[in-house]
Amino acid sequence: MARRKRKVVNSDDALAAIRSAINNTASFGSSFNFWTPKKGETAHFRLLPPVKGMPEGAFFVQIAFHFLKRLGGPNDIVCPRLTFAKNEPCPICELRSKLLADGEEQIANLLRPSKKYLMNVVVREEGEKPVVYDCRTTAFQQIVGIIGEYGVDIFDLEEGWDLSVRRDGEGLNTVYNVMVHAKAGICALSEDPDTVDEILEEAPDLYEYAQNGLNRYSEEDLNNLISELFGEGDTSQSIADHHEVQSAVAYNSAHNDGDVEEAKRYFRKRSSRT
Repeated sequence: MARRKRKVVNSDDALAAIRSAINNTASFGSSFNFWTPKKGETAHFRLLPPVKGMPEGAFFVQIAFHFLKRLGGPNDIVCPRLTFAKNEPCPICELRSKLLADGEEQIANLLRPSKKYLMNVVVREEGEKPVVYDCRTTAFQQIVGIIGEYGVDIFDLEEGWDLSVRRDGEGLNTVYNVMVHAKAGICALSEDPDTVDEILEEAPDLYEYAQNGLNRYSEEDLNNLISELFGEGDTSQSIADHHEVQSAVAYNSAHNDGDVEEAKRYFRKRSSRT
């Protein structure tokens, strides 16, 4: 079968659209096959262009979570301010801002949203099937830099570029190193046009997922959750009386080269205000 020449993103306008998407990540909002590089290994992958209902240039979506397990709450609270298309208000972020303004950085850090980026890729070591790359911020920033250097041709289905990623370390010391897979050179997504069609058809609409596939809490739900965890009234005051928060702050301090006494000082100071 003759190869079909197809360029899905090949113009200055497309590159501008990618830059716009990157600069406006707050506007983005399963059963997917998620993938992340394994520790101590190097993987090679091909970024896929936007598919289905994904806007031009927006090859990724940003999502963010508040992890509240150590505070006695759920561990998968989606942050609406950083995930959904309408840049919705997030009571947890608002509470965090109040705590920071009050000088309570340690407790505020426990409410900090954690961002990650989802993008459709084909991992060369795993065959010609699309997977959703669950990409951390440092790796994403390197991918953005590569796009800035190589332009939109990196996405070209027949004359694009593969990338490589290596993951080392663990926890807070995890390091990602992303670069163009120069050894592979300019190459096609697949030599078989029918396989290319199948890949693009199977790749999910990540915008649809961000909008409708996540556990979505209303503003009222989140306010109720805050009241449940920390009590009614002045939340920044009542949060100091919550024993699980006290344990969490001490844990956070002790495991981040901090001083547990600093955490205790926080609660003594709050108690003296009552």
